[in-house]
Amino acid sequence: FGFYGEVLGARIAEYLLEKTRVVRQADGENNFHVFYYLLAGADEAMRARLELTDVVSYHYLRGGCPGVTRDAAIDMDMATMQPQFENLTKSLTNVGFKAEDQLNVCLLLAAVLHCGNTEFHPNDVDRAVIVSRTPIAKVASLLSLNEENLRFALVSTTNLTRGEHIQTDYTVEQAEDARDGMAKALYGRLFSWIVQQINGLLGPRGRAYMDACVREGGVTEVGILDIFGFENFARNSFEQFCINLANEQLQFFFNQHIFAMENAQYREEGIDSSAITFKDNKGLLDMVLARPVGLFALLDEECRIPRASTQSLLDKFSETSAKLKWPGFKVLEKKDASKFVQHLKGTMAVRQPHDRNVPALFQVEHYAGTVLYDAEGFLEKNRDTLSATIVNVLKASHNPLVHKLFSSPMSRVGSFFKNDNQSRTQKGVDQGRLSVSGHFKNSLMDLLDKMLAAAPHFIRCIKP
Repeated sequence: FGFYGEVLGARIAEYLLEKTRVVRQADGENNFHVFYYLLAGADEAMRARLELTDVVSYHYLRGGCPGVTRDAAIDMDMATMQPQFENLTKSLTNVGFKAEDQLNVCLLLAAVLHCGNTEFHPNDVDRAVIVSRTPIAKVASLLSLNEENLRFALVSTTNLTRGEHIQTDYTVEQAEDARDGMAKALYGRLFSWIVQQINGLLGPRGRAYMDACVREGGVTEVGILDIFGFENFARNSFEQFCINLANEQLQFFFNQHIFAMENAQYREEGIDSSAITFKDNKGLLDMVLARPVGLFALLDEECRIPRASTQSLLDKFSETSAKLKWPGFKVLEKKDASKFVQHLKGTMAVRQPHDRNVPALFQVEHYAGTVLYDAEGFLEKNRDTLSATIVNVLKASHNPLVHKLFSSPMSRVGSFFKNDNQSRTQKGVDQGRLSVSGHFKNSLMDLLDKMLAAAPHFIRCIKP
């Protein structure tokens, strides 16, 4: 805002994109709405260009689990989505996106959907083989890729060892991880690029902005942070753990700003504030974020071990917790997990009772309540692997946008990096060096930097 309150521009900051939602959703959850908008609103010419069918034809919109179609996909009201696609395209046009840019967005979104339909089966030596080349052919066409190179990259990788190129063939599980990693990377980098384009088009500039900058008090910024709330579902996984950690960090900031600082001011003025109490959650944040023995550090350490498993991760958590006496943390033994499943059956804290196996649970006492997390999948989701072979295939795309997205480094917060004035936590780095939890931690630190430099106001939203 300028000196007289006039709007000079706007900027969007990207934090904590939940890329895992692209490839897998829990019961009752949908994928990102833009996929449904595209399927409902694209005209016949666009549908033919993107080779689109209906919503239940896509693995990633059925929940991401083979052979399962979520009720959320079946019950999706596509009629209400059609005008949303029109609103989206109008908004992009109004902001300044050209027709070519909008087409590229649709091409990449459709490619993500077709990518998810790629299936694998094992050959005689348990190596992954692509069942049908049709989805891969569609992806290659939409992204202007070499189809043969793409097929190779999804079922194998090549590493340089002592000057010699060594080919490693994937198992079916590894091939599925490679496919999903590619889909998440496409969506995540496209999202970051859209945010950057919007910032370039709406950012403050021009004579009015320059005049305001040289005037004392001439520029005022108002930032709005809209973040997901505390989550406790039927099955809580890595995503819920990260989301709840973000809420813990914001709660700590709230406590420090509202309670700790106020109490310090009361003490300076000689006012008795002993009756004012609050729950200090700094210990929980240290338990997760501290190095070298916080939960995130231990998770990263286990991700670097080739034969690591969910059980070895839980063992490491349990041993460290016993040694450091973490408050509010507990790894549940199988017998205890069974008891909790029976005791809390039907609540939001455990898996549904039809699950056959007892989940590998650990318990965290958050400021908002106790949550049981299923550790299955933590290692895979934290690695979020995208092989160099796939990256090289995407870099070689004849589509200028796809080439750009995979030729630029990622920032330390896990978003697409552009070499401009970034904050100290957003310098370009080799994306292979940081795990998802590493990107997540840097996002939190970057967010706190901005909040500490501001005069915050808090709005509590209550879900009815």
